[in-house]
Amino acid sequence: MPMDPVLQARRAALREAQTWLLGRAQTMNDPHARLVLNAAASDWGNEKLRSIGSDQRTPSEEAGQP
Repeated sequence: MPMDPVLQARRAALREAQTWLLGRAQTMNDPHARLVLNAAASDWGNEKLRSIGSDQRTPSEEAGQP
């Protein structure tokens, strides 16, 4: 079954944003800035994984926390 075009576009946009953030993090001289950008890229990677409709929920999601 083909993937929904909207979902495909969302995943592609998240992938592109994540790649851009990781690229920017590599050019930073400030370790704190690199940490922040890498954390944001990681969060977007996790969001991309959630967007595929996984049935697996994190413990905080099961507890009703965002």
